[in-house]
Amino acid sequence: MSHGMLRHVNMKRPLYGGGNQPPKYIYRYGLVNPMVDPLNQHLNRFYNTHAYVNPQEMIQAKDIDSQIKTSLLRFFMDNNSEHIELLNIGSSFEDLKVGRADEFDHVIIRNNERVSLPREIYDIDKKGYCSLKQSSLQRVPVQMNTATRTSMNRYSPYQRSPMARHIHKLAFTRPTMVYETISAGDTHSFFHSFFQQWLNSFHCGRNDGKTITMFIKGVVYDVTLETSGPAFTVILKQPQNDASKISIDFSPACRFRDKLLVAKPHPKLKDRQMLRADTVKSLEERWLISACREEAKAYQVMRSGVQTKVVKIMKAIRLRRQQWQCISSYCFKTIMLYLNRDNPDVRLWMESKLTERFVDMLEAFYYVCSTGNLPCFFNQQINVLEDIDSQALKSIALDIRQGIDKCISNNDAGFLHHFQLNE
Repeated sequence: MSHGMLRHVNMKRPLYGGGNQPPKYIYRYGLVNPMVDPLNQHLNRFYNTHAYVNPQEMIQAKDIDSQIKTSLLRFFMDNNSEHIELLNIGSSFEDLKVGRADEFDHVIIRNNERVSLPREIYDIDKKGYCSLKQSSLQRVPVQMNTATRTSMNRYSPYQRSPMARHIHKLAFTRPTMVYETISAGDTHSFFHSFFQQWLNSFHCGRNDGKTITMFIKGVVYDVTLETSGPAFTVILKQPQNDASKISIDFSPACRFRDKLLVAKPHPKLKDRQMLRADTVKSLEERWLISACREEAKAYQVMRSGVQTKVVKIMKAIRLRRQQWQCISSYCFKTIMLYLNRDNPDVRLWMESKLTERFVDMLEAFYYVCSTGNLPCFFNQQINVLEDIDSQALKSIALDIRQGIDKCISNNDAGFLHHFQLNE
């Protein structure tokens, strides 16, 4: 494994622990001999069984997603003077979805008439949250002494000519740059109202304020809206068929130059009862700087390669291992971005190298869980694992090492069984 991806991490201890001896790479001990082929076959079989998404199923699900997006855009244009923009993000649009085509993610951007005003982000914290303000040139009242104001006010402005009233206004005001905070909480509230109005706008079929009936491609769907989380989730399900459930998330966001800022609640707001009111208000205004567009572009380059397959296998394993549930699959995507950058030779990503690259991912995953540090690929100051409990990370690291040790000892059956790759 190339450790260049971890050059931003403080490597004070070897990868596998055990004193001062350097780590022994797995592929030197069992993965470059004739045993590679059986392991490769097992990985491909596991991928086809647990990680592969049927392309036809994905096309049909994307058609449903497109219908919902079209409905939202039409409703917004018919009822608002502003415009919204929808961007596709997440696994379903990066070819990283696992199992079923049942989840889609979008950011929804409000483009109003004030979006062209100069904006500035400031006070960026270690979690990637920032404050956003925009500036505009306005005329504000001028502070005058009593004698001057009395002299200027001898006659009401409305008793004068239009020119005199204009001169009077200029005399009492001066151009000043005014700064206005753009609140993530206010943007979230705006879209909360918008989504509820959209749901209430349906008059055909069932509409009890919570569930509506929609006909998409000749199929009946019960549609509900969840607004309790950071994103607004539209859930579609055919009556009496739970397996048909599809979730479509819309995360409120705004633009800042080439960046996307997402209105995701700050982690500290989980303990809002312990915070002062002014602190809560300040945290509610903050935005999360998102690199979702940059990530999507990076994965487009390697969409058809082994990189995608390795990430999807890891995601499928995560769904089947209880102790891994505290880890977001975003962790695997981040590690793969580093591995791909540090191994640019396309020969390293051939299908025959699937097992070696999978073990590289395991090694890297073990290391970041052991150290509790995984720098975000697009912002090295942010630790992807910062909010994960240290004991939970140690438990995951121990679990990975137990499987790795079986591989080092050429115990292929034990390795496959440990990670449930032969099921």
